[in-house]
Amino acid sequence: MCIRDRFQIHPRIYIGRLNNGMKKQDLLTLFSRCGEVVDCLIKDDFAFLEYAEPKAAQLAVQELNGYNLNGTRIVVEEARPKDDAKLPISGTRLYIGKIPTMMKKHDLIQAFAPFGDVVELNMKDDFAFLEYSNVASAYKAYQEMNGAKLGGSRIVVQEAKPKAGERRGHGQAGELGIKIPRYRRSPRRSISRSRSPVSYTH
Repeated sequence: MCIRDRFQIHPRIYIGRLNNGMKKQDLLTLFSRCGEVVDCLIKDDFAFLEYAEPKAAQLAVQELNGYNLNGTRIVVEEARPKDDAKLPISGTRLYIGKIPTMMKKHDLIQAFAPFGDVVELNMKDDFAFLEYSNVASAYKAYQEMNGAKLGGSRIVVQEAKPKAGERRGHGQAGELGIKIPRYRRSPRRSISRSRSPVSYTH
């Protein structure tokens, strides 16, 4: 599969050799010249950035690879699995364990919606599988919610590893048979109207 075809599936790029202390807004200002940026995650001296359109990701690689940013020539290339391995979360689907028995599906959505667009939730007993629309959202949820106190219990949040031969978004989670509509940040008000709002602490 060529780079163009891969970008059609996932318009996401890896940015390397960043100066320490690089601000997210500075990176967005530069890379938004190539198109609409939907997510940006900075970690140490590298970052992952996702565009809304594949052609924007292609243009960024063509125009900004080797660009002199604050005195350093940055590397801009297609985000590959070996790059994702640098993060504790490299996929969009999370496993959530030790969920309180009284926790409802809409409560869990309300707790995890602030970190990004929730596209699917499969919940059973004291565990659940939750999927975001992008890796950056999953990573932020992992950072904030792993070990957080939710409904009186400290939950566990990890990346949900697919079984061999399992397609993304299917398999163990899909077998639970519970699906939800796509929730975006804009309509989150309808989620937060719950009479018993959920709060979490570390």
